[in-house]
Amino acid sequence: MGRRAVAVVIVVNALFLAVLACWAKAGWPGKPNHLTFGNAFYCEAFRPGWVRQPANTFSNIGFIAMGLYLATRAKSWRGAAFALIISLLGPGSMALHASMTALGGGIDVSSMFIFIGFATAHDAARLSSIVDRNFAPVLAATCVVMTALGIWGHEFGPRLFAALIAVFLLLDALVAFRKAGAARDRRRLALGTGFFFAGYACWLLSEKSTSFWCSPYSWFQGHAAWHLFCALAAGSIYWYLEPELV
Repeated sequence: MGRRAVAVVIVVNALFLAVLACWAKAGWPGKPNHLTFGNAFYCEAFRPGWVRQPANTFSNIGFIAMGLYLATRAKSWRGAAFALIISLLGPGSMALHASMTALGGGIDVSSMFIFIGFATAHDAARLSSIVDRNFAPVLAATCVVMTALGIWGHEFGPRLFAALIAVFLLLDALVAFRKAGAARDRRRLALGTGFFFAGYACWLLSEKSTSFWCSPYSWFQGHAAWHLFCALAAGSIYWYLEPELV
């Protein structure tokens, strides 16, 4: 399974990146992202050409690398699917930072929602044998819903993502209460949470032009660090659920 999973991750990411390259070559047509006004939240100055925020774009390679590594560990189609979803957080975020378009923002947010949607659906499967037996169609439906929610609600992305995380944590607590995830090591979840908040701290320190860590033309961007920490956090969540991804 590992070799096939790696091949799938490589092919799907290559296709995604090829589509982004074609979009870039066309000049990133589309409505500007709402965050472009005042360059809010991301500090890095916009450059002309194919990649408008290079540091914030190329730091997303961390997600692709993490997904490839996790694919080598996959022992089932479910584990392979989660590794693929984690890898696609990279091109998803690249779509936003390279283009700074509304559609790019929708793709970025959709990839985040699909990631947390998988984890939530997996917990639902631990609690319901019906969901577990029908996990493939449940996951497919979850991906469709999360994509639609991301495309149409990307302007509220952080708040919606926080709400989805809350749902996941609630289900996770219920799984623990019902002892449906006995093989899980909660220290791995704590590690992922630590990575997430470390990255978020880097983001906050560079959030605006007046922030402590904001140098618009530097390659050392706080939001880029957020991407790298989030890749580690996503890997930790995979590690946390891995005993059940068989």
